[in-house]
This record gives sequence, structure tokens and C-alpha cells, in this order.
Amino acid sequence: MLNKYYINVYELDRKYGGPEEGGWWFTTGTPAGTEVAFTMEDAVEIRAKIMSELVMPRHRLGSVRYAGGEFTVLIEEHSAKKFPEQWPHYE
Repeated sequence: MLNKYYINVYELDRKYGGPEEGGWWFTTGTPAGTEVAFTMEDAVEIRAKIMSELVMPRHRLGSVRYAGGEFTVLIEEHSAKKFPEQWPHYE
């Protein structure tokens, strides 16, 4: 069986979870692209290349002035899909 490694690019954002314990937030990821590799070594190289080409926004994810544009690149066993799949619940 042929292994596939998916190098997935996600744009990150923060969503307000609720007012419990003074308010809480969680991170979301929206797919922005996918590359495929057949060896882990190739996947690591592709990920490094993509990351070197990304330009981070002036205001990062944790800033109240964040307006998008921060990305992460993950090596996964599936093509990119939005995360989280379900809205988290405060416990």
C-alpha cells in the first residue's frame, strides 16, 4: 500500500466560545491548500518550503486587532478539512 502524506495549509481564526469563567475562545482552521507527498521526508521538505513563503500578518492571532492572514501548515493523513468539526463546549 502506498503511503500518502497531506501537507495542509489552514488559515487560523479565533471564535468566542461563551461567557463561562470570564469568557473563553477557541481556535479554528479553514483549509487554504493541500499538497501531497509519498514519503515523510518529502512532506517535511514541502512543509518547510510553504512555511518559508508565508507572510505573517502585522497583528497576530491573539491580538484584538487580528483581521485574518495567519496560517499554519500541518502534515496529516487526510486532505485539509475545517476544524474543529464541532463547536467545543465549556466543561
